[in-house]
Amino acid sequence: MTEKNLTLGTNLDTNAPFHISSERLATKKGFILGQSEAGKTWATAVVVEGMMDLGITTVVFDLIDMWSGLALDREGKKPAYPIAIFGGKRGHYRLAPDMGSAIARTIYAKRWSTVINLSGMTEEEQYRVTADIVRKTFELHEDQPRRTVFVFEEFHRFVPETLTTVKNHALVRQEIVRVSDMGRNLGLGMLGIELRPQDVMKRILGQADWRLWMKMNELGAIDTARKYLTNATDAELGKEYAAQLPRLNTGTGFFESPSWMKVVAPVRVGARKTFHRDPESDFVMDDAMIAQAVDVVELKRVFSKFQTSDANEPEARRDDNFDTTPRTANVKAKTQHNVERSETEVKHLLRETEKELAALRAAYDELKEQYDELEADVQQRIRLAEQAATREVTAQMNQMRSTIAQTLPMLQGLVGVEAESGKPAIIAPMNKLLKLQRQIEEHPRLKSSHKKIMQVLFEEYPDFPNGMSRAKLASAVSMKLSSLERGGYLSELKDRKYIVLNGDIVAINPEML
Repeated sequence: MTEKNLTLGTNLDTNAPFHISSERLATKKGFILGQSEAGKTWATAVVVEGMMDLGITTVVFDLIDMWSGLALDREGKKPAYPIAIFGGKRGHYRLAPDMGSAIARTIYAKRWSTVINLSGMTEEEQYRVTADIVRKTFELHEDQPRRTVFVFEEFHRFVPETLTTVKNHALVRQEIVRVSDMGRNLGLGMLGIELRPQDVMKRILGQADWRLWMKMNELGAIDTARKYLTNATDAELGKEYAAQLPRLNTGTGFFESPSWMKVVAPVRVGARKTFHRDPESDFVMDDAMIAQAVDVVELKRVFSKFQTSDANEPEARRDDNFDTTPRTANVKAKTQHNVERSETEVKHLLRETEKELAALRAAYDELKEQYDELEADVQQRIRLAEQAATREVTAQMNQMRSTIAQTLPMLQGLVGVEAESGKPAIIAPMNKLLKLQRQIEEHPRLKSSHKKIMQVLFEEYPDFPNGMSRAKLASAVSMKLSSLERGGYLSELKDRKYIVLNGDIVAINPEML
């Protein structure tokens, strides 16, 4: 049999048709991601039409009341694909919260592609009927695998990173995660349509076999896209693709499938075969044509038991002459029927409660596992920080030891031993010089001019023992050189052994230090 691929559109790099490989397509997980009016639903419809052309049963969970158009041709005037539609204004049959398992059995037995219009239900009801359909379909495929793909509008509503407290939410997320983890071996696949990829459970988004990134402006969404695009291709090219996302035209995007199809390419999505209902258009769909897409009589026969009691039972006759005995028997029969029905509903409710408790336990275990991983990560970070700090302190101490080792030889010449205590003492000439300076300042018999000369010599200590010339000294103390030499200033200081004269040089006597 010739392989028939699914044509998504045109490769903008080569201008050639862009195909999604049909090999095991039904068991793959894909995502179409982008902001409102980026063309996500249109692109998904092209994929869904292609899968139905390949004979893959497709079940669309419609939260936005936009998918009944699959039953009509492009102009909205003639029947197209023979899909069954449950719920919504144009559904072939109304949707009740307890119909999920029966719908799954019918889809499986008749291989009907189906739209489950959830738009008119509460969140609790949406999650219940979705969980039942997914769970029962999974169980049926365990017995006999077939090709079925689930399509979820606003995927993060069903499988968010963080659960809400809405009843049945944990249950539906658990069932969809099970399909993601184990559906491949049973012929089950999944396609998610998403506005906010950053809110989708990362484990599921990361497991996808392919993703189509369309126009998006939100920074969180662009950051998420950048991560996957840079991992899928050359880092710089991936960043360039991500930077282009806000400027993409409607209906274009970057298709990435690095592991399965081994491709990253810019794509313009092609035309769809079925009717796209524009919410802003005045066009009225021909609901009669939708009804002709499937055997409505068969639908009613299969699901008649889910009608309300008012719809199944005629009004009670009010005839005073009518024999009451049959009526009494009929009332008893009805009462017995109601009791049995109540018991059945109670049992069903108990089963659903048990399932929800199991789902909550699983969610709790998952959260605990995440907490344990986070705690382990925090402890590891603390250990790494301690090790880094220890290394830094050790390096600083080693640097200090090296500095001390280099400085110590220079200091050894300046360290002596006190005669009295025997302890090491600093005997640097500077300290001796300061002591001598105080003695001279406090000397009662030295003239102020002599003290001034000594002060100049103290200030010139950095030149010691070279000293300074007499001319420089005379200039420093503001007197003539002849006056300095005749006045007996130097001779008296020399006699007191404060200075030494070496030709023209005057220096502090080292013996005084």
